[in-house]
Amino acid sequence: MIKDVEQIVKATCDIASISCIVATFMNMLPNLAAGASLIWGLIRIWETKTVQKRIRKWRKK
Repeated sequence: MIKDVEQIVKATCDIASISCIVATFMNMLPNLAAGASLIWGLIRIWETKTVQKRIRKWRKK
């Protein structure tokens, strides 16, 4: 059940992040909000299993 809640929170934050980026491009939010959303998105990409697997392979070389 806790994992379900974590996934819901992550999905909600992802949607909020994308919304902030879109709103910034429409000049509705300051650039700081876009920067925070971009950082959140990059962290989420970094945490994916695919990226982590490739990093582990790269470090073994």
